[in-house]
Amino acid sequence: MKHFRIPSIILLLIFFSLNTVQAVNYGEAYEVGTTWMYNQHTSTIGKMIARDRLGGTHFVWTKAVDENHVTRHVFYNFYSDEEGDIADQFENNATRADEVDRSGYGSIDLYIDGDFIVPVCFYYASRRAVMSIDFEWGYRSFSEIGFNVQGMVLPLGVKGTIDRNLNAHVTASTSEMGGDGPVAFDVVLWHAEPGEDLNDWDVGHINDIETCTGITQRIQASRTSDEVALAWHHNLVGVPAPEGWANTTAHTMNNDLYLYESPDGEEWDIEEAINITSTIEADKDRNGVYAYGDTLRPYNDVDIIYVGDIVHVVFTTRGYWADPTEQFNPPVESWTTEESFIWHWDSESDTLTLVADGWYENGSAHSALNSNVDRPSLGVDEDGNLYCVFRQITDDDVNVNASCLGEVMLAISIDGGETWSEAINLTGTENEDNDEEEYCDENFPSIAEMVDDCLHIFYQLAPDASGLGEETTENRMIYQNVPIDDLPDVDDLELPREGFKYHNSSQQAVGQDLADGIPAEFGINSVYPNPFNAETIISYTLLKPGQVKMSIYSITGQEINVVKDDFQQAGVYKVNINASGLSTGVYIIRLDSNDKISTTKLVLVR
Repeated sequence: MKHFRIPSIILLLIFFSLNTVQAVNYGEAYEVGTTWMYNQHTSTIGKMIARDRLGGTHFVWTKAVDENHVTRHVFYNFYSDEEGDIADQFENNATRADEVDRSGYGSIDLYIDGDFIVPVCFYYASRRAVMSIDFEWGYRSFSEIGFNVQGMVLPLGVKGTIDRNLNAHVTASTSEMGGDGPVAFDVVLWHAEPGEDLNDWDVGHINDIETCTGITQRIQASRTSDEVALAWHHNLVGVPAPEGWANTTAHTMNNDLYLYESPDGEEWDIEEAINITSTIEADKDRNGVYAYGDTLRPYNDVDIIYVGDIVHVVFTTRGYWADPTEQFNPPVESWTTEESFIWHWDSESDTLTLVADGWYENGSAHSALNSNVDRPSLGVDEDGNLYCVFRQITDDDVNVNASCLGEVMLAISIDGGETWSEAINLTGTENEDNDEEEYCDENFPSIAEMVDDCLHIFYQLAPDASGLGEETTENRMIYQNVPIDDLPDVDDLELPREGFKYHNSSQQAVGQDLADGIPAEFGINSVYPNPFNAETIISYTLLKPGQVKMSIYSITGQEINVVKDDFQQAGVYKVNINASGLSTGVYIIRLDSNDKISTTKLVLVR
């Protein structure tokens, strides 16, 4: 696979035309549709785009018709290589795939029977899990099939796939939502076989996998065998939460990533599932290099594709400091809400490799569901080369509310996932002038599984004013077509962090000192949640005993409140911030001790 470089300034001149909606670093970008719904997904995305061998490209997304979100639908659009200008095909052709007024969080796969190829959309609709099927290729007229599985309540995060035998495999996270206890989700999946026509499906083989803390499952069928793979997040201490863990972020994040391959999509022996991450128990003596250094946890995202009979998985992790001495309740010292990594695993090598490195401080605010690197999505070309698109945010690309703006990035592997190139910025829409009207925040990237001579990528492009998930502006849904030959040569790209392993020693993983078990850096570790409404928790580290002062300052530098002014021993601490007396805005939290200062931003949203 050969790539050729084209200077970015030439790319901008070539690709900026009347038919494109934005100038991008690579390829061309087109508006597929619009929505007032910023949060296209609250967890694992699934595929929102599919490319077929007839030259058709299919798109699905959640469209809120106005800022109130009372009416929202699953919308579909399509273009064919043979039908002329792409922008003209998109214009005024977006179509509802649903039949009710409150649907959303859609994903897509293809029903392929010879040359008969039609899109199948999977989504939540009015307390049902639904799949909706087009009558013909690109016809834009859908028939909805609802799955009213007995005992299933409020199915969310509906994902599905069609296997080579034309059977559907659908999974959802179900919850009663509310009540006195914490929210928990049962991962349920079922198998459906088509009848004489595509309006009649026989539903069976219902499996209740387990109860989880998030909506994070993903299902995918092989294109060359009868195998079907399911991935989900398994909680390490169980659901419902044991005493001390209930209603904590620590409990929500404390997961391993599990995967099970069914030989035929009907038999599901979940007890034989593979533990992809295999978290190592923290060492109470603090001298086991690997045990104490294992501080990562899978969080929120997972994508799967098959390459032949090999399953490839990508997922996001955040930092997580377990407390082996159990001085905290629950026994967790701290966690990250910004610093993150994206990892790859495959069933042939059974090895975890680093795809993207987001382990850097980010003082700007972002949604609690977003990390510095997240939302990975996989595609593969006919040579078996892997392409992972994902979202990346930094604190030097922010809007007027000091919230982070995303870029769509790409990492490439030409050796089956053993190594990955450094990130390539595909979009390049930094907000340099903080213009509220600029569309410059990309999120929810999804790449079509099939990569031909181009990468086919679908994502949301939001105005600057939509930061932090505020639903006050109309967003664009963007298709970006990126020719493979325009990308940089992979051989010239560095690895994201060469030699870095999932299970590392303490110093490699989180900068901890094995001699005394205390992190080697003074300062504020994390703020969660941030943005926050009423209360947030600050985690910080002291390297030696001393007087400690923590204060809240206005953005102009005026000290507003002293949170703590006391003598403390060396260690990791947490303090609760109550902002009942403060108004909406951006603040600075400052930590002073032993002539050292650490600061970070707080965003209060009423």
